[in-house]
Amino acid sequence: MRLLFATIVLLLAGLLEAQVQDFRVMTYNLLNYNPNNIDDRHDEFRIIMNATLPDLLIVQEVDGQSAVQMFADSVLNFDSTTYSFGTFIDGPDSDVGLFYKTRIFRHVGVTHYATDLRDIVHHQLKTTLRAPATDTNQVLHIIGLHLKASSSSSDQAKRKSEVDSLNKVLQSIANEPVIVCGDFNIYSSNEAAYQALVTSGSGYLYDTINITGTWNYANYAQYHTQSPRTTRFNGGANGGLDDRFDLMLFSAPIAQDSIYSYNGDMEVFGNDGQHYNKALTDLPKHPTLSDTIIEALHYASDHLPLMASFYNGIPGLYVQENSYANQIRAYTKDGVLNIINETGEGFQYQVFDGVGRLVAKKDLAGNQTVNLKPGFWFLIVTDKGGEPVLREVVSSY
Repeated sequence: MRLLFATIVLLLAGLLEAQVQDFRVMTYNLLNYNPNNIDDRHDEFRIIMNATLPDLLIVQEVDGQSAVQMFADSVLNFDSTTYSFGTFIDGPDSDVGLFYKTRIFRHVGVTHYATDLRDIVHHQLKTTLRAPATDTNQVLHIIGLHLKASSSSSDQAKRKSEVDSLNKVLQSIANEPVIVCGDFNIYSSNEAAYQALVTSGSGYLYDTINITGTWNYANYAQYHTQSPRTTRFNGGANGGLDDRFDLMLFSAPIAQDSIYSYNGDMEVFGNDGQHYNKALTDLPKHPTLSDTIIEALHYASDHLPLMASFYNGIPGLYVQENSYANQIRAYTKDGVLNIINETGEGFQYQVFDGVGRLVAKKDLAGNQTVNLKPGFWFLIVTDKGGEPVLREVVSSY
């Protein structure tokens, strides 16, 4: 058994730069974000971004190149140089922007498609990582949009027209990894624009939150993204959380299997399902998020961020020495993985099985234990910026 384990470790150590990489995609309407409409919101946005650490961020309602630069400088890169932004296209009305972590992605192109209201923006990225199963020439398509608002039949028809323009593009890249996200302003799964996106033969995107009928009902409370306010301020909508406007849809290669694949989680950050038609700051308190984060979400925008996790490559296939010496270490005993954190800092750990499936993921504020079945497992501990500080192969017998 020791010989087998040693052989596996040697093989894994020999895989140059093979990496696990979960990457988190977020779409967020920033509410008329421009140099003249900040109102001290940078503090709130920084709190939100530090709590979520998106690897790809698609934003709506940014007003011009200066606004994109300001969000990068004053929020995302306030104390680092972690993010870059995709080539910005200044269209009519408000705009869509894209930010990405440069250690994970590189931007290779952008196209925009004009509609009667706002441009739909199509970014192409490639991974900067290398892994045995990763074709680094494979393009990841990120399409950001902000469809026509309001619920009249005329507004719905305009959304359908916008989607028809998008579907012509989607049909040409149907077999490639595509994520379409943004503020759709759609009220129901029966709306023509939505059906045109998710029905086979047209756009045919996948919506993993499979809820039917009209969405602004209490039984769909956990999926609502607008509005976290019951008071109108800063030009935003009020009325409490009761609409599912922000969506993240993706093509079959992402929904099923590709080098960019959906990890199976989708979250409206800050929505605990207990605030239907309420402000996010109303009782009851959020069960896991601090008052500081909840207040930041309430004041920053009239939308909540929507997040999902994806991965590229085969996770866990390498061993690296711990950059925190002996302060972070791991060992197994009696079928239990013990992860020791003596740094006094917060980290996150992930455990993968022998074929690269994620089996455990949790914050690592102190010491943690994970029950393991017999076999070989791969452990990765990352810091707050998502950088790996410990990668180990562990065995449990």
